[in-house]
Amino acid sequence: ANLEFVGASCEALPFPDASFDLAISFETIEHIEKQREFISELARVLRPDGILILSSPNKRLYSDAHDYHNEFHVRELYRNELEELLHEAFPHIFWLGQKLLFHSAIWPENQACASAEYMVSEAQQVQVTSHFPVEPMYYLAVCSRNPSILSTVPSKLSLFSDRAEMLYQDYVRQIRRVMQLDQLLKERDDFLLLRTQQMEERENLIAERDTQLNLRTNQLHDCTQEINKLNEQVASLNQQIVYRGSLAWWLKAPFRFILRAIKGDS
Repeated sequence: ANLEFVGASCEALPFPDASFDLAISFETIEHIEKQREFISELARVLRPDGILILSSPNKRLYSDAHDYHNEFHVRELYRNELEELLHEAFPHIFWLGQKLLFHSAIWPENQACASAEYMVSEAQQVQVTSHFPVEPMYYLAVCSRNPSILSTVPSKLSLFSDRAEMLYQDYVRQIRRVMQLDQLLKERDDFLLLRTQQMEERENLIAERDTQLNLRTNQLHDCTQEINKLNEQVASLNQQIVYRGSLAWWLKAPFRFILRAIKGDS
């Protein structure tokens, strides 16, 4: 009965001054250009002891480190820029970091955890630490104008897990997909290797045929030269035959004349 939804501009909230105890702004500030006006409006509608809990992506890790650009983000902030922006209206800030991480957890079954320890593996060494040695992907800033209010914020580690393990299932699907791609790449490499071997065999066969062709070409050249020599010899013999035929005719000519004279030919 005391819940109400109102749509309005974040630069001009339709509420009177000092009318709220708590304001929560998640995934908002990076989507607007007039961020200073937005923070100013939140400070206006909060009571003097009011609290603002605001989230903001860490630009250095969210975008710069991964060379990524979110088309829906108008202006992302580095930590010092976010701190400077918030300090104009809220002099006291309790900082929290948030990031999606993979862990191997061990816990007492069906019992409450009396304490917690955090172990980090780095450079093949495992170290026990009291804080997360990782840079946050998102900042959660708990802001107030009353420093005593922030002392009530618990300094503890908070873990979230869904029973369906959707993230883990997606991780398994991706791993299986990578394994399938690796198998396809292996099959492709095997196929390429087979094709390469076949090409090498064909190149060797072509080289052998080229060698045989060159040999046959040389043999044909030798045969052609031999035929040309024989043709020259035949032509010489033909010339001799023609010459001898002409000589025989002339040698027989006087006898033909004598023979005609005897017969009375003139």
